Amino acid sequence: MATILSEKLFSHFEQYFRPHLASVDLDETIFTDPAAEVPVEKYMALLERVAECDHPSIGLSLGSELEASDLGVLGYTMMAAANIGELLKTLSTYIYVFAQDNTFRLDVSDQYAVISYRCLVPNVSNVQHDVEFATSAIPRLITLACSTSVAPRYVEFEHPKPAHSSKYYTAFGCAARFECTGNRVHYNRSVLDLPIHSANSRLYEALEFYLKHQLQFRGQDDDLVRKLKHLLSASLNAGIPELSEIAVKLGMGERTLQRRLSDQGVVFSDLVDQTRKNIALEYVRGTTYRLTDIAQMLGYTDASSFTRAFRRWTGQAPNRLRKQPASALPDYQVGV
Repeated sequence: MATILSEKLFSHFEQYFRPHLASVDLDETIFTDPAAEVPVEKYMALLERVAECDHPSIGLSLGSELEASDLGVLGYTMMAAANIGELLKTLSTYIYVFAQDNTFRLDVSDQYAVISYRCLVPNVSNVQHDVEFATSAIPRLITLACSTSVAPRYVEFEHPKPAHSSKYYTAFGCAARFECTGNRVHYNRSVLDLPIHSANSRLYEALEFYLKHQLQFRGQDDDLVRKLKHLLSASLNAGIPELSEIAVKLGMGERTLQRRLSDQGVVFSDLVDQTRKNIALEYVRGTTYRLTDIAQMLGYTDASSFTRAFRRWTGQAPNRLRKQPASALPDYQVGV
C-alpha cells in the first residue's frame, strides 16, 4: 500500500486534521512521529472529511501555508538548491520519497516552464483537495526560496470549477482554468533561473545523496514499473534516459533491471515511448503550446522529429488532431 510520510506536515496542520482522525481511522502518532507512514487512501479521506465538515478549500489553505520543513528532507534539499530550476527538478525526481502515488513533472521549453501534477491513487474518486494542495504549494515554495512572490502565467485543473473558485486568485495570483486535460502550473522559463537565498551546494549534495538512497528502497517490492514511470516522466525533458542511468537511480545493475522488467513482460523502450506519447497527447489536445515548445518539453531535437513520432503513435499529424472536436477523437490514453 502506497503511503505518505508524516514528516512535519500533519503536526503543522494539526488544527485542521485532529477533529477528524477517528472518522478515517488514523492514530495521533501522525502528529508526533515524523517517520509515521499514512496510507494514501486514508490521507485522501482525511482531506475530504475536513473539506466536507469545516473547510471546503482545505487544499488551497495547506498549499498557501506550507513550510518547506513540512516535507522533511525533501523540503530541506529544495531550499539548499542553487535556483528554482534545481528546486523543481528535485521535487519532480524525489517526491516519490515523500509520497509514492503523487507525481510532479517539470516540462521546459525555450520560453516556458510547466509543472504538472497527477495523483495516481487507485479507487479514489475525488482527488481535488490533494490537487489543490500540491499545485498551490508550487508558488508557495518559490516564494519561500526566493523571498519574493512570482505569480504563474495561469493554472489549469482537471476538476470542475468549485464553489470556492474565488480563492484561487489569492493562492496563485493568476487566472485559473477548469476541466482541462491536466493539473498544470504555467510559468515563463525565466523563473527557473531565480537564485535561492538559502542555496548551499555542499548541503544540497549531502541531502540529495540521502534522497537517492531513500528512492531506491522506499516502496513495495512490486512497484518497480510505477517507480520507473515516475523516473522517466521526470527525465524526458533532458532527452531519453538510458536504461543504465535508470538502473543506477534504482540502485541495481543494468542486467538486473532488464531481467526484472522482462519478468513482468515490460520492454524499457516501449515504456519510454508510451510515456512520451501520453505527455504529448496531454499537451496537443489540452494546450495551445506551439509544437516546437512541446517537442522541447519531450526532449526532441526539433518539431519535425516530434511530428514523425506523433504520426507513428496516432496516425495523424499533431496539428490535424488538435483541430478536431474532442467528441471526434479516438479514446487515446492521456497522462502518466
